[in-house]
Amino acid sequence: MQSVVVQEVHKGEEMPASVRHSMQEMFQEIRRRAFSLFERRGCVHGRDGEDWLQAERDVIWAPDTGLIEREDEFRAHLLVDGLEAGDLCITALPDAILVQAEAGCRREAKWAARTVRLSEKRLFRRLDLPSGIDVDKVTATLDNGTLCITAPKAEQSKLRALAVAA
Repeated sequence: MQSVVVQEVHKGEEMPASVRHSMQEMFQEIRRRAFSLFERRGCVHGRDGEDWLQAERDVIWAPDTGLIEREDEFRAHLLVDGLEAGDLCITALPDAILVQAEAGCRREAKWAARTVRLSEKRLFRRLDLPSGIDVDKVTATLDNGTLCITAPKAEQSKLRALAVAA
């Protein structure tokens, strides 16, 4: 089991420059790919949305994800076979968790007795949470291709829940 570094962004703070830059690059890749699809169709308008969605599917790898809410925490499990802890960039926001890996990362998967290698897609997943989390206590581990993120709920959320219950 490997620990994965989690960047913390507190309420009112800006997103780290590295995360902003990565997201801007991803957006530009999607934009270029969507325009390429548009050109292949003969520059005919009317299917721009379809081109954009196809470009997103071509550029972004959104791994299978499960999110469990418990009384005091959220747990997310993502299947990221072939990645190492150092490949992953996890950012804890007050109300969401971002999981990213750069385009250069390689992942391998066994499929129908063959090894499939994918390297052209960027891993990107944003997990919006229904209540706030304590970004200082978010932890992440990688074990046998499964990324597990534990995000304790913020104290304010606990106090509100107790007040409602009383």
